[in-house]
Amino acid sequence: MTLCKHLKDACDKCPVSIKCVQRESIVSDVKVRTLTDIQKVVEHYKDRLGVDKNDKQWDKKYFARHSAAARQLLDLFGETEKVLLAIDVVYKNIGVKGMWWNLNTVIKWAERVEVVIQDELDKKQKRKKAALARKKEQQEYEEAKKNAVPMPEEYKKKFKELMKGSSL
Repeated sequence: MTLCKHLKDACDKCPVSIKCVQRESIVSDVKVRTLTDIQKVVEHYKDRLGVDKNDKQWDKKYFARHSAAARQLLDLFGETEKVLLAIDVVYKNIGVKGMWWNLNTVIKWAERVEVVIQDELDKKQKRKKAALARKKEQQEYEEAKKNAVPMPEEYKKKFKELMKGSSL
């Protein structure tokens, strides 16, 4: 469906083949909203609690309280990724058992959690390096396969004859 210059879906005044230039410029100016680090931490906490990410009532009621703790966690760990891993570690140790916890609990566990976080980051980095090595190896294989010289027909025939008598 084409749009007219009057910002309507279909317009009798405009030819069908014209797209509305005004509408396209409006759509292209819309920026995708990115979350701040504090919002990412609180969203991750909500996810671990089992709260819907779009629950506006929860945000209205609890976001301010948890954003202060999220800021402290970001100051403690320095990186959002480390904070998210810390939340996961506390959730695995406390939340899974059905015990009550919040972001302040993660702050209290910070020293104990830091070693586990570093191990997780090291594992993640090793997996990433291994994936890159596999990808490079695959590319080299594809390149070699592309540049390979095919076996001449006479050698193929000799090979088949030799293989007839073998037990392989």
